[in-house]
Parts: sequence; C-alpha cells; structure tokens
Amino acid sequence: MVGIGSGESGATIIKRSGPPTLEVIDMSKLKDQILQLIQMNATRKVATLAGEYCRARPEEREEIQAGIKFERWLAEACRESLEGQ
Repeated sequence: MVGIGSGESGATIIKRSGPPTLEVIDMSKLKDQILQLIQMNATRKVATLAGEYCRARPEEREEIQAGIKFERWLAEACRESLEGQ
C-alpha cells in the first residue's frame, strides 16, 4: 500500500507499506526539470522545422512557419518561467 502526504517543506512524501522506507520528492525541482525538458524539446523542434522549411514546397511553408512560431513561444515561456523563480 502507498500513502502520499506533504511535508513541512512542501515536498511530497511517499510512504510504502513493508519495510520502513521514505522517499522524498521535491516538487519544485521536478517542475523545473519538466520545464527544462519541454524547453529543450521545443528548441530541437524549431531546428527540425527550420530544416524542413528549407526543403518545403511553397504551399507547405505557412504551416511550418506557424509551427516554428509556436515552438519558439513555448521555449521562451519555459525559459521565462524558469528564470522567474
């Protein structure tokens, strides 16, 4: 059986039945790691889309530009969120 609670520091504490073990997950660090991963993936996607744009037919370019714009926004939003803490 698993129980989940919150410690005084705001960390999530997970207790499992069986031998006494305690696992502490720092939620703010986890959130930062998730934001960093999203930012990294968005930055890679911009590079991929930029390469596709160079080879794209004219009728495909508008859609690729929209994808680039969105991924840049996403990466920037993650960066700003990480810096604002």
